[in-house]
Amino acid sequence: MYHVGPEHIEYAALGVFILWTTWFAFNCGSMESISSGKQLHNSYSFKIYHAITGRIALNMVVCAGSGGLMAIIVAGFVQLITDADSINTNEIANGILSCLVAITGCCAFVTPWVSFAIGLVAVWFYHLGCYIEYKLDLKDTARVVPVHAWSGMLGLLAGAFAEKSYLLEVYENVCSCQELNLSNMEFNIGVSLAHQLLGALFIIAWS
Repeated sequence: MYHVGPEHIEYAALGVFILWTTWFAFNCGSMESISSGKQLHNSYSFKIYHAITGRIALNMVVCAGSGGLMAIIVAGFVQLITDADSINTNEIANGILSCLVAITGCCAFVTPWVSFAIGLVAVWFYHLGCYIEYKLDLKDTARVVPVHAWSGMLGLLAGAFAEKSYLLEVYENVCSCQELNLSNMEFNIGVSLAHQLLGALFIIAWS
């Protein structure tokens, strides 16, 4: 297992608590801003799409919750096989943050069950990123790359599992993007996943 240096556990826990709670303002607030902005450019009566905002919040809670449990299981297993004195709570904290990163890009478009699965997988993506950093002898004490880059790529790939009805709800009703003609589009998870993967590769190449 890759080495984790000494950190302040209480500060890490406080940081996760602050980020987790304020993350709702970021994701849910973005939807409120989009729907409010629509009213500024159209003559429609003022209407906030609370159903979409509620789905965003629910998906965030489900994803971070499932990922948090998976992070605890992984940390407990590592403690057993390494005979450590205690569970590494910092890895649990980073696991939760990884889940929040992974769900951010698709939180308005996926079901809670997909969010649950994203949380489980995000923790493993995070640990994979940490292991690669360890093997390459890269110094990243805050685990910035595994948390944001690896989990962000998972969130991009997870967009392939978006619900068509949710996409229509957001892009046609909220953003007024009827020119996209999404209602006549055929949605295939395999094709969508290939598109998302291609996009991820372009992002990596561009970076």
